[in-house]
Amino acid sequence: MPVNVAGKQLSNGALAVAAGLIVGLVTTFLPWHSTTVPTAFGADSGSHDALGYWSGWIFFLAILVGIALFVMRTFMPQVSIPALPFTDAMIYLGVGVVMILCALLWLVTGGGYSSLYAVYSDLPGYSSGPSFGVFIGIIAAVAVAAGGYLMKSDPQPATRALGSYQTASNPPPVMPPPAPPPPAS
Repeated sequence: MPVNVAGKQLSNGALAVAAGLIVGLVTTFLPWHSTTVPTAFGADSGSHDALGYWSGWIFFLAILVGIALFVMRTFMPQVSIPALPFTDAMIYLGVGVVMILCALLWLVTGGGYSSLYAVYSDLPGYSSGPSFGVFIGIIAAVAVAAGGYLMKSDPQPATRALGSYQTASNPPPVMPPPAPPPPAS
């Protein structure tokens, strides 16, 4: 059932994509890895967000691509986007899959921090591991991918043909027809 948002009718898939992209953007800056190291005066705690590791940066860039396409298609109809090689639904599905893979890679590798704190692992009271941000990021990524899948039945916005952006050029030279073969003797 379409929902009216700012004068635009958005399908359930578009709503899932929008919600997933917004939550994913916020999640990028939440703690994805937390560490507590015991000290002489108690414990010292810290956390790292997604941008502390290269897969978090790719996660963030995928979100920006998805947000840019969604905003331009939904709220800026006067801006003409050239014809894209894929439908919007396929692009959102791809953005969601890239987000999922990057978040899972971040989770598996510990964001590159697991070996950094290995020297403290024998201390009592030490803890280091994934935090809530990475799990919310995975849920947001699944929402984007599912929304992209649900949008496959939505009509694709009209775009300007790719050829209309090309400049006029001289036509190719006309080649004379090949000469007939010589007569058989």
